[in-house]
Amino acid sequence: MGKLTLTAGICVIIASLGLPALGSPPGNFCKGKKNGYYPCDYDQYSYYSCVDEKTKMQSCPPGMVYRRYKKACERPGQYTRPKGNFCKRRNNGDYPNPKDKYTYISCVAGLTYIRPCPSGLVYSRYIRVCVRPAQTNPFCKRKGDGNYRNPNDKHSFISCVARLTYIMQCPAGLVYKQSKNRCLNPRKPQAPWKPKGFCHGRRNGRYPCDYDKHSYYSCVDGKTKKQSCPPGMVYRQSKKACVRHGQNPPKGNFCWGRKNGDYPNPKDKYTYISCVAGLTYVRPCPPGLVYSRKIRVCVRPAQTNPFCKRKTDGNYRNPNDKHSFISCVASLTYIMPCPAGLVYKQSKNRCLNPGKPQAPWKPKGFCHGRRNGRYPCDYDKHSYYSCVDGKTKVQTCPPGMVYRRSKKDCVRHGQIPPKGNFCWGRKNGDFPNPKDKYTYISCVAGLTYVRPCPPGLVYSRKIRVCVRPAQTNPFCKRKTDGNYRNPNDKHSFISCVASLTYIMPCPAGLVYKQSKNRCLNPGKPQAPWKPKGFCHGRRNGRYPCDYDKHSYYSCVDGKTKIQTCPPGLVYRRSKKDCVRHDQIPPKGNFCWGRKDGDYPCHYDERSYYSCADGKTKIQSCPPGLVFRRSKRACDYPGQAPPTGNLCPKKP
Repeated sequence: MGKLTLTAGICVIIASLGLPALGSPPGNFCKGKKNGYYPCDYDQYSYYSCVDEKTKMQSCPPGMVYRRYKKACERPGQYTRPKGNFCKRRNNGDYPNPKDKYTYISCVAGLTYIRPCPSGLVYSRYIRVCVRPAQTNPFCKRKGDGNYRNPNDKHSFISCVARLTYIMQCPAGLVYKQSKNRCLNPRKPQAPWKPKGFCHGRRNGRYPCDYDKHSYYSCVDGKTKKQSCPPGMVYRQSKKACVRHGQNPPKGNFCWGRKNGDYPNPKDKYTYISCVAGLTYVRPCPPGLVYSRKIRVCVRPAQTNPFCKRKTDGNYRNPNDKHSFISCVASLTYIMPCPAGLVYKQSKNRCLNPGKPQAPWKPKGFCHGRRNGRYPCDYDKHSYYSCVDGKTKVQTCPPGMVYRRSKKDCVRHGQIPPKGNFCWGRKNGDFPNPKDKYTYISCVAGLTYVRPCPPGLVYSRKIRVCVRPAQTNPFCKRKTDGNYRNPNDKHSFISCVASLTYIMPCPAGLVYKQSKNRCLNPGKPQAPWKPKGFCHGRRNGRYPCDYDKHSYYSCVDGKTKIQTCPPGLVYRRSKKDCVRHDQIPPKGNFCWGRKDGDYPCHYDERSYYSCADGKTKIQSCPPGLVFRRSKRACDYPGQAPPTGNLCPKKP
């Protein structure tokens, strides 16, 4: 501060003597300028006063700085309202001042505060702090962003940002350590850093050794142990075991390690690769066909015909050839020929024999594909559909009764809600009045009561109480829904709902406590909050222990007790009990714990999993078929059950 006062004093003396100001252009600063005030580029606490092209250096009052856009001195951090409020739509935080590098803008709840940097520092837009001006020293010219040791001063370090050099000072008495990337006390020597083992931070298991293919690392509880494979064997990452050297994939064997199936040939689109037991077979497509990567079959090349351009994926009738059909895949058009002598039927979505006429398709009943139960009849309110195992039966209500969808039963005609009765069929409670925001509707035993809010309040649809109207104060503009302390009144709080601001008054004599999120008596101090146990708020039962797989929590009436499994057992979340370690499902076994049956394969629709006694076997569908989850069987692509009329015509 003393340096700033001395600098301002020197500037005033020089200006009074008529000498050119320090840091100003040579000659008279105000020459050619209009009468007024101008900022001093090298001192934010002073400014130039120009009168009839005469220069006079003025100093701001103690504790105040000169603002260029106000053309006046003000206190640092004073709330300002510049044109086009800078912080109106920005998040809380600090931003560079585009008009003054010696200050920065602090945004709080949409309000703008201009704060000065300490003397001699400028605000950095890259690291968002006040730093010394970037020097011309090319230290950071070819270095990446980060912190580096200052070779000229151990009490500071060099911060490189966007190839600019910033010298950052350590706190008093501390020196910068490159290895720790921080300022430390030189009197207390730091313990030497010891490199941690390979297994530190890794899960238990085996890992390959980068420099020796005949060895591997064995990790158990973070401890590293190097193991060697038996003679003539090498470690294989995919198997996580030692294998014979001849079991390594030979170069050029495409199918080594792949599942059985057909794959596109990356070198020739007119052929495809068939993998069987790890062996590679290159098979040609029929003449004129290419192998499709999408549907994994040989098809005719995609035509320029824009038939499929705006159609969904599926099969369509070929208008030019009844012995083929058009398959649309990713807006591409593929013409698929039917087997010899067959024609394509759109209704069946398959190729059929034209010599044998098919039975005419009959629309299925209303209940086809629906669950068992009762459904309303759209054309007769006195009847309903009764669905049992997909069979449709039309039932008639007793005389004087109609079918009610919400009750799923026949009710008297008088039980239908009368028009205009808002609360008929609603639960007891308060609801917003759609016609008047200053009142609300109270429902009691199906009766409707319209109640007014207190004067000046409106009913809030969100929180179901009468509140003051949302103010234009942007307090809640970027806050999450919840309650916040009112900085202007301790006897009320601010409730934020959908970015709207509601001021909620506390009952008489109470004040709002942010930590308790409630209005409390200020005269009676509240008991200190005590942390509750793990089982607080949980149901009675067993829960896994995150840090010990051999233990679990036992919760009884909110009380927590840690139990230990018997030796050799671990706790299983799905079983909610201790089980043997070998009962945990091995990784990669899809059928472990599943019932016997067929399941779809997520990465190949032409294959499926066959589960038997917990063992997994991958099966392939016949050529041209895909596995359907709903049928648990292989079917033609795009095959779907036809839908019938939702409600047949009344007889």
